[in-house]
Amino acid sequence: MATKVAQSLLKYGQVGCAIRAGVEIPPRIMQVMCELDPQTCVDSEDCYNAFNEMSRHEIAECLREVDPDLYDYFIAYYHRPSYQFFRLANGTIVCPALSSVGVQQGDPAGGLIFDIVYTFKVLKPLCEAHPNATVFAIHDDTYIVTKTPAELGGVAVDLVKFAEPLLHRNAARRRAD
Repeated sequence: MATKVAQSLLKYGQVGCAIRAGVEIPPRIMQVMCELDPQTCVDSEDCYNAFNEMSRHEIAECLREVDPDLYDYFIAYYHRPSYQFFRLANGTIVCPALSSVGVQQGDPAGGLIFDIVYTFKVLKPLCEAHPNATVFAIHDDTYIVTKTPAELGGVAVDLVKFAEPLLHRNAARRRAD
């Protein structure tokens, strides 16, 4: 199961979960690409607060199609809003809100759930729309490599276009915006 999931994620450049030492892959490959062709264009995009902003409806729909076993897990543990606890500077623990979006902090499957949904809802259509671009992602931190600045800009615009329906509010926007 883990191998099948890893292969499906890796096919579209996702190395955040299910890939041993996955965070080392994008920087090294991009370094080699830039050494081989100094004109290579690289961009790094981050969907702001994406783990906490992903629509649970979208998560459920994607998991139902991609991984029925994980879908059952998700439905069992995410069928209600979850309590969000925070520790204040004085050590007091408070629960200011219930969350009905995103994956829960502390959920051991949360990263994998996020990666599956982000990969199939954002990275897959992005790779299909731009077959000449190289795309990597460490969770929602997405790296784009192209031959020209114009192509790079088009891929970055489409990344936001594919991410917006999946994420609440302006999470699909760049962190610097």
